[in-house]
Amino acid sequence: KKINEFELVLIQNKQKSLGKWTEKLLVNIVFISVFCFALLLQLKIDFVLIEPILIGSIIAFASINYFWQYFVFETRKHKIENSMPELLLQLSLFPNQTPLHQIIKYISKNKISLIASDFQLALNEIEKGLDVRQALISIKKKNKSLIIDKVIDLMILNHESGKDFSDIYKEMAENLLAMQELLRE
Repeated sequence: KKINEFELVLIQNKQKSLGKWTEKLLVNIVFISVFCFALLLQLKIDFVLIEPILIGSIIAFASINYFWQYFVFETRKHKIENSMPELLLQLSLFPNQTPLHQIIKYISKNKISLIASDFQLALNEIEKGLDVRQALISIKKKNKSLIIDKVIDLMILNHESGKDFSDIYKEMAENLLAMQELLRE
């Protein structure tokens, strides 16, 4: 389960896959190993210490790279969450009964936030025949954010009910802005 979760993080960070990341990591580890070995030889350090120093440097490099990927993912998620009020205000301006497909297209083309690229992927999937609901759920799975989940759920509910949600979108945007203000303090 952790491997699948990390693979989603890698894909969201524009890495190709876990296999490609591992391949790149191994190449870097080989480079570091050769560098450390040459440095240790140059410094004339006892060969007994070479193995633990080499293993330690490899583990340190792999750990730093692993945590860096999570840091990049969390930073992006935080920026998206901060842009959700603006997205909600944009959603509130759409006329009632606007097809969700058209709204998704607008979001993906107008680059309202970093999530626009996720909406573009959802739009591509919808155009290939995937259900609108499923395409939006895939955005939720990629981003792993309670705020994004709530916004997507609200969009799906709006789509399925056919009712006017402009006031609900505005109210949620105001609530998110108030929450963000409280967090800043």
